[in-house]
Amino acid sequence: QPLVIGGRRLKGSIDRIDQRGDEVLILDFKTSETAKKPEEAHLSKLSARTAGEIEGWRTHANAGGRVCRWTDLQLPLYVRAWSLRHRGPVRAGYFHLPTNVQETRISIWETLDQAALDAALLCAEEAVSRLGRRIHWPPDDDVRYDDFAGLFGGNAVEDAVDASEILKQEVAG
Repeated sequence: QPLVIGGRRLKGSIDRIDQRGDEVLILDFKTSETAKKPEEAHLSKLSARTAGEIEGWRTHANAGGRVCRWTDLQLPLYVRAWSLRHRGPVRAGYFHLPTNVQETRISIWETLDQAALDAALLCAEEAVSRLGRRIHWPPDDDVRYDDFAGLFGGNAVEDAVDASEILKQEVAG
């Protein structure tokens, strides 16, 4: 029974699943030198002003009640996929594997509750829906990794590309 999001089947590989009795722990291996807690990697805190400007489907109020923006959905979607096939409590986290083996550790996302799982699924469904409708705009100003940043001579894409021409081509094509 696959996890289907917005009519699309999710494909992925869970790195590690530990089970003790009815309790399951889903772990994703992370090899970076600077270990982030799972919640910090998945949710970016927003200022009160910014929180009001972001569409609701992209946000979640964390355990402390602070509105955050989803930046990653991996662990919540793994938990959801596992829960479709199995009953019982499921927890998730990272298995940190830095170069210095003395710093190897497991970080559990302690506040990953049903509300967070529901919010993550809502975000994934809307993202898939928008991709299916070819809605890729406006761009996200908070891009962490941009392999194509140098393609436009240091200028923003908005300055180098006339979006109206792209839209004309899509309508005509």
